[in-house]
Amino acid sequence: MNIAKCRYWAAPIACLLMLNACQTAHMAVPGFLEERSDVLHCVGRQGFVRGEQFTFGDYEVERVRRGWVRRVSWDMALAEGHAARQEYEYQVRTPEGVIWQGHAVTGVRKEDIRGTAGRRGEWVWDLTSEVNYVVRFADEAQEHFWTLAMAEGLGDTVMNGELSDGETVYRVEGTYQLAGSPMPLSSPSGFIVYDKHRAVAAVEVINEGAVYLDRDLPVAQRDVLAVAATAILLYKDISDHRMR
Repeated sequence: MNIAKCRYWAAPIACLLMLNACQTAHMAVPGFLEERSDVLHCVGRQGFVRGEQFTFGDYEVERVRRGWVRRVSWDMALAEGHAARQEYEYQVRTPEGVIWQGHAVTGVRKEDIRGTAGRRGEWVWDLTSEVNYVVRFADEAQEHFWTLAMAEGLGDTVMNGELSDGETVYRVEGTYQLAGSPMPLSSPSGFIVYDKHRAVAAVEVINEGAVYLDRDLPVAQRDVLAVAATAILLYKDISDHRMR
């Protein structure tokens, strides 16, 4: 190729590279879920600030209280003594107006956590790392109790875990991958929630954040996954704050 032709192609290639560099990065979502999901972008998510609140779609996150918080009326205390590094509460108002309340602790070990029995039975889970994240949440009628337990595996720097009410169990897997790029991030880009082998939700934690929900999910299932997604988004805010 002669110099003239090289110059002819150089400009558009440079423009294309600049355009790609300016595009907002997104987590890589499994193709099946990406095609079938509603993408709910976070609005107003500011991280570790006083009085923080934000929305994604018609879900409203409010009353986030950081630090050693008051005890709720029903037993959601998770950690014994002062085992946890961080503790906080939050509320999620669903599109139907139902309020779910969550209580989370970070930096605890399995032996520091009280039982995770739900209304539907006992859930046996395995946390192997001392750097763990456990969230328990319930609806305002206190009829549905769920626990999200996340931990770093041996040699891993991304958390994986499970979400369960004592009967139904979802698998949660962290990912470093970005959409359209073979190069992974050095920190998680998001988390994917599986019902057995099917991806049903994803939580993007980079940039403003976003929640992917399979549009065919029943309302009750969507709400549970949305409240769990909120816990993951709030954990990312904690880890960002801790690194600063």
